[in-house]
Amino acid sequence: MEHPVVEFKTRSPVPVQITVLRARNLKGSKGESPVTYVRVEYNNLQLGDSGKLQMSENEIEYNFTTSFDCTLDGIQGLDNLVHKPVILTVIEVLPKEKKKKDEKIIILGQATVDLLPLAQGECAFTKTMTLHPLAGTGLEQNASEETKSQVDIAVSVLEPLLSEAQLEQSNLLRITTESAYSVPDIWALTGPQFNYMVSLFLPTATSKEFRVLFTNGILKGEKEPSIRPKRWPVSNITAIGAQNIPDSFIEISPFEDEDGELNRKEDLAFRTEAESDKKHVTWNIERRCFMEPEALIRLQKYIAESMYIPVEIKRIPLAPPTKAGGKTSKIEKTEEEGPVSFHGVAYVNMAPLLYPGVKRIRGAYPIFPFNEFDIIEKTKRKNREASGVPGGLKGAASHPKNPFNKIKDDKTPKEIHKKQYAEARSYIVLEFTLSKPLVQKRLREELVQRVAEIIPPRPLFPRRTGGADKHAVVKIVREKYLQTVAFENREQLQTFLNELYIYLVDQMHCCLNKMLQVDPPDPIPESFLGSAQLKHFAKEAEMNKDFELASKYHQERLARDRNNADHWFDYGTFYLMLKDHSKAEECFREAVAVNQEHISSLILCGILACMNEHFEDADSFFESARCFEPNSVLAWTIQGLFYESQDRTILSEMAFAEAKKLQTAADTVKKSLDDVIIDKSKETEVPEPEPDGDKKGEKTYVFHFFMGLLYILRCLCGHLSPLKEMVLPVISHTTPEDGE
Repeated sequence: MEHPVVEFKTRSPVPVQITVLRARNLKGSKGESPVTYVRVEYNNLQLGDSGKLQMSENEIEYNFTTSFDCTLDGIQGLDNLVHKPVILTVIEVLPKEKKKKDEKIIILGQATVDLLPLAQGECAFTKTMTLHPLAGTGLEQNASEETKSQVDIAVSVLEPLLSEAQLEQSNLLRITTESAYSVPDIWALTGPQFNYMVSLFLPTATSKEFRVLFTNGILKGEKEPSIRPKRWPVSNITAIGAQNIPDSFIEISPFEDEDGELNRKEDLAFRTEAESDKKHVTWNIERRCFMEPEALIRLQKYIAESMYIPVEIKRIPLAPPTKAGGKTSKIEKTEEEGPVSFHGVAYVNMAPLLYPGVKRIRGAYPIFPFNEFDIIEKTKRKNREASGVPGGLKGAASHPKNPFNKIKDDKTPKEIHKKQYAEARSYIVLEFTLSKPLVQKRLREELVQRVAEIIPPRPLFPRRTGGADKHAVVKIVREKYLQTVAFENREQLQTFLNELYIYLVDQMHCCLNKMLQVDPPDPIPESFLGSAQLKHFAKEAEMNKDFELASKYHQERLARDRNNADHWFDYGTFYLMLKDHSKAEECFREAVAVNQEHISSLILCGILACMNEHFEDADSFFESARCFEPNSVLAWTIQGLFYESQDRTILSEMAFAEAKKLQTAADTVKKSLDDVIIDKSKETEVPEPEPDGDKKGEKTYVFHFFMGLLYILRCLCGHLSPLKEMVLPVISHTTPEDGE
């Protein structure tokens, strides 16, 4: 059920109160009891300074309160709140020197306060923050946990910034730019310094898009550590440790689980070398973006239409040279002319964010030379300058001196720089994470309930109502005790109930004794034919076209055990072979009624529902089969074919990708087992050439894909042979032979 979109109406600014309570374990440059004060900053504004106090008993009670107004006319105030921290700077005041009027001050350290809880509905919170030292200060010596410097703070607002409905319908998008690897060899660790930048555009609630910018990338030569904190996207934090977002670290995904384009087996060696031995540019910056409901709708529409978001990579000189005579060179002019060099673009496929339940994508994306014509062709969208967005995608392609038809022939240094991305095989690692999925995934409980609504489960044992027992007790009361009128007092009632209880217990014991003393009946001799043999005989009768006899064998199996879903399923496939779809559907529904998680019957119920154009029921059957057995290649493939028939391209790609991933994993396990059991005596024999592992896995996946397609076609044409015979290679993950 869809909820109406909640509007973010203009409200009066809400004051956000910041209280610096105390600091501890401060060590000054002149001793153990420094005189300090704390400065509070937010969004490049200085909110105020506390009083100058001296530390006593290893603590300083500042109790300093200041505030700023969070504007709520649009999302700018909330967006600033989620990605800009409050900066606390502890400053030491040194004694005045002779003949000097002003006091000398030294910055001891800084701490950052994350205001995200306010945007998540909290009205107040307190935290203890680590005070990160500046280089050369006394705080650097406080390394242990017991003696490290800390600051206690309290943050509060008078009213929630967002209502419950706004919290439910809004979202938080976290974009993390990690590192660009295998960068062009011409990038040197020494010499002129450059600002390495990454930028992209995201939809907003209006027709315009806003630019997300990552700056100050660092060119490195050493390998990145395995544990990497994420950094704030602001540049006015002096202490290195305070630049890190508290308790926020980069989550490294397994190589095969990445969503980028460099997650194949043949890419592993190249990426390992690039991320270990080659130069790279590191940002490790997380930019949080507050997304209101209208922006989320536009984001979903953008992904459905374009799928790809272009991410630009640029290098800009930090200290550009000037010409003789003091004139400014072209390199100092606007961004689209001189300063931008090595202008590249990576295309991030955002479609996985429209998969049900998916909140995160992370992967490595190749960097291509920037070309606006290619961007328009890839994203199926016009350039951003045409949509009225300032600072859009700019570069040689959009410059009037370089029209589209001359780009390929342009031999300027800028174009040569861009081509070096392709020659170096450069790529960038990016992550996009939502606090809530754009498309909710149906829970297992919901699917169980939905299947039960379509096909109610059959109780294994019939229940007795309490009516018969009630009438028996009334009869005993009237006939044995002759009690037909109401009791005069409560004491008579209690006496009667005690006597009745004793009588009923005695009668129960008598019945039990009689039941236990009765000789058991002679056992019914079991048939020499088991269920498996009856099934075998049924198949032989089918092959001999003796369908009446085959039906009797199936009925005999059901007569022995009607609560076995496999018996109903086999009987249903028998009717499918006879093109009797209605009776086949009855059998499959009986199988699901007996076992609500019988995968094969759920799939067949879904296919027959498709034939009857009950597409909503079919979707529920297919999704239930996939949910109940998430490692089933068959279930994912059939669901992908169903989505493809419904023109739901993104969901079909999701299902096929998961089927391929599962099949590749199964092939890997099978190959490992085959290698273990190889007879050593055959190691000297010349083995036959085998296809490459990835090609073999691709071939296996294609085989299973067409097996699933053939499975549906045979169902629709009424020529389906029993499922377990036909799709045995799919269920058992058997690799097809080369000749198939």
